[in-house]
Amino acid sequence: METTTSAPPVTIKKRRPLIIAGVVVISIFSIGILAVAGYMFTFKDRIFPGVTVNGLRLGGLTKEEASAKLNASVTIYENDGLNFEYKGKNTTIEATQLPDGDVDAARQLLNIDDEKGLAMAFSVGRAPDLVDCIKQAAIALRYGAKVTLAYKLDDLGFKNALRKFWSVDEKTVKDAKLVIIMNGNSLSRVSTTKDESGFEFDYDRAISDLKDKISRLDQSPIELHPARTTPNIFEADAKAVATLVPNALNLAPLPMKAGEIEWVMEARDLAKLLQVAKDGNNRPILSIDTDAATKYFKRLALDYDIKPSNTRYEIDPTTQKMALFEAGRNGRRIDIEKSITALQIALLKQLSGADGKTDFNIVASADNSQVVTSSAADLGIKEVIGVGQSDFTGSSGNRIKNITHGSSKLNGILIAPEQEFSALAALEPVTIEDGYFAEQIILGDKIEPGVGGGLCQIGTTLFRMAMNTGLPITERQNHSLVVHYYSDPTNGNPGTDATLYGPHPDLRFLNNTGHWMLLTTEINVKTKKLTYTLWGTSDGRHGSYTPPKVNEWIAAPAEVKNIEDPTLEPGTQKCQSAFRGAKTSFLYTIVNPDGTITEKTFNSYYRPLPKICTNGPTAAPAEIPKSNNQIPNNTNTNAPLNNIDLPPEAIVGN
Repeated sequence: METTTSAPPVTIKKRRPLIIAGVVVISIFSIGILAVAGYMFTFKDRIFPGVTVNGLRLGGLTKEEASAKLNASVTIYENDGLNFEYKGKNTTIEATQLPDGDVDAARQLLNIDDEKGLAMAFSVGRAPDLVDCIKQAAIALRYGAKVTLAYKLDDLGFKNALRKFWSVDEKTVKDAKLVIIMNGNSLSRVSTTKDESGFEFDYDRAISDLKDKISRLDQSPIELHPARTTPNIFEADAKAVATLVPNALNLAPLPMKAGEIEWVMEARDLAKLLQVAKDGNNRPILSIDTDAATKYFKRLALDYDIKPSNTRYEIDPTTQKMALFEAGRNGRRIDIEKSITALQIALLKQLSGADGKTDFNIVASADNSQVVTSSAADLGIKEVIGVGQSDFTGSSGNRIKNITHGSSKLNGILIAPEQEFSALAALEPVTIEDGYFAEQIILGDKIEPGVGGGLCQIGTTLFRMAMNTGLPITERQNHSLVVHYYSDPTNGNPGTDATLYGPHPDLRFLNNTGHWMLLTTEINVKTKKLTYTLWGTSDGRHGSYTPPKVNEWIAAPAEVKNIEDPTLEPGTQKCQSAFRGAKTSFLYTIVNPDGTITEKTFNSYYRPLPKICTNGPTAAPAEIPKSNNQIPNNTNTNAPLNNIDLPPEAIVGN
């Protein structure tokens, strides 16, 4: 019997909910994708919501809008300075310049890198991977994305500027001291001075508060707070220690020797080095005065120290051949810090009843030279690999002497493979004794005489030479003001200068060519041209930079800035003319031996400076000059502009 099996009926109604659910899920997923895509597209040219820079909200703004908003906050610091106050009295410290310095430079006390901060803010949600982009944008929207501006703050510069203004409100706290009267090498008597309470401001706290305000771009005044008002050393402490002086002087005469040179520290010398101090348990002790001992050992070092010299080569410009003209020599020096420590140990031994003279001696150390005995060919010095130039037209006699002296110290220097060259290290010491002269230099808002004026001409020339060689620039800082000496030879614009001011800023570059390099200098006093040349072995690289572009000329403020200086005679007044500011940039390009390209953009900001008049206590305010240095509407802002009405001080500059 034949049977027939039929398929069970299809129950479409049971599957319909699953299909609907699938459609809903796909729809929601599609809508989500479209929403994310739409969100990312909406802000493709804008900073994503939730992004802040030092607390400043930049979400939803274009890069240009964000730059304007951020720049407005930052430039208040750089142009208007920072306000400090105490009980209704206040002062403004210029944030971009050093109020008191002593070499050829205009230093910025505060330099905020708002361009880098803006780039970091704009990079949120723009990672190479799409998933990371979406993740970053979502986190910024939900939790926020905080960007912190990088900045450099000269703590010591701010403290010095604050002290200069506020010290008149302070009463110096005086510690009790020993007064040791000697009759030759014999002790006559020991007495003590009285301690005195006083009033001083806590400048360290002021700097800490300043950093906190910078982190929030808070422009409100910074309140100064009283600091130390009582002495560390009281009269009772000094009297307790005074009884130890006779025993301490028994340490003398103290024989000392370094190398072939011998000295003797007599009792009258030792007496000048003794002071009252506190130990770790806050108990008074007789100790060595570090400052006084440093001066003492520095005098001894004049007889002993020998500065090392590097082996130098010279090149005959006619034959282009190398010849050794000065062999390097090792140096030696007294280690002052360790010698003071040794003297302190000897004193403690003497006071404890032991013989303090035992095992005491000055601590000296070798100061090794870069001694090279190889021939020029062995060093791989065979061709020109880079040249830098600058023009010092208009320089005074002393400025030219400083440039000449500094260049002579650089001429023939050898730079080893992988060595980081430091301009300051090569030029030091910047002293009258070394051969430098006093010249006009930029000191904060003022242009005043100082030793070494003109050395920034050297820093600028080295900077251009290193770039034309294709070397990594490891440190460079532009000047605070537009100074005509440093106009770039390609188009006359500012932007390729480099300031020097020990210990920083410095001009440094790295020799990564794999060979030795030789630096030679040429100064032409007639044409006022300075030319530096690097010799070595080309590895095939090429270095170049675009002519600097002035992105914006900034007119000098029309207002005259009047500063009262109690050190001037009443009724006297000293004025310096205004300076225009500028924002410039150029692209430094290195074509590496393997064909890859390394690029770096150098941005420089030169602050505008109003006419500044320093007045004696009763001097009348200066009148606003008719010329306010405004840029006419029909002026080509891409052309360099000269600062007008400048006195000789302003144009000699650094």
